[in-house]
Parts: sequence; C-alpha cells; structure tokens
Amino acid sequence: MAVDWNRPLTHVLTLKSGERLRTLPDAAELFSRRFGSVTQSASLKHAIARLLRAVETGTKADRKAATDQVAVVLRTNNMAGQLYRRRRPEG
Repeated sequence: MAVDWNRPLTHVLTLKSGERLRTLPDAAELFSRRFGSVTQSASLKHAIARLLRAVETGTKADRKAATDQVAVVLRTNNMAGQLYRRRRPEG
C-alpha cells in the first residue's frame, strides 16, 4: 500500500496565530518548525507516532487519533486557538 501524506485531519485545528492545520503534512510541518529541537516530550512523541500511523493506514480512526493528539500538544504548549469546529444547532 502506498503511503499518502496528503490525508486530512478529522477536524481543522486553528492555532492562536490564526494558522490552520488541515492535513497530516500541515501538522508534521508545524511540529518540525516549532519543536525540531525538542528531545524530551512524551506528548510530542505520541503525536508523531499517531501521525505516522495515520499516514500508513489512512483510516478515519487513525486520523482522528492523530488529530486529537496534535490538539493535546497544541494545548500543552499554549498554541491552541479553536481546535474543533463548533456544530451548528439542529433545527
């Protein structure tokens, strides 16, 4: 099976800066840019592992797990803006 980095996250994650993460490569690029020199972070290591798994399988469950863990890293590092879209009321 071919690896496809261009898969979407399950939700758009918006950072405080206004930057939006929409895809697995968006999240990976942010991590590389922002955390490239970090060597000890359990939540970051977990997020990277989840991203890699989501790339390998492409399943919605794995993409959701990656999205959720990226959100944890953003919240932990005070980078989070609006992490999940608000649902419109039905009716």
